[in-house]
Amino acid sequence: GLTHEEVVKFIKEGNMLSCPENTPMVIYTLMQQIWSSKPHERPSFPFIQQTLHQICVDYDTRRGL
Repeated sequence: GLTHEEVVKFIKEGNMLSCPENTPMVIYTLMQQIWSSKPHERPSFPFIQQTLHQICVDYDTRRGL
């Protein structure tokens, strides 16, 4: 893994961490939006909450709950 200092340098250079193992792409896409270097491009908290809620609903629907 990277040290704290290496992660900070990596991010400041415009890089983004890769998708964590076993993370659904829909979650990683939201993470990328949240990590935007331009604050005005980041989603609002209500948008994040709504998106996470919809992801849970979709997951439950696929599982037949």
